[in-house]
Amino acid sequence: MPYIAPEVVQEAKRMDLLTYLKNYESYELVHFSGNTYNYGKPANDRHH
Repeated sequence: MPYIAPEVVQEAKRMDLLTYLKNYESYELVHFSGNTYNYGKPANDRHH
């Protein structure tokens, strides 16, 4: 297992889910308005 500096661990613990998704998986977030997001593709983009 690789070494992870304690500062990095503390920062990761402080990061909330929305911040994580915005930074690392923004392609999965669908912005509705203001600070309202949905996770996943819009309904009209989904293929059945």
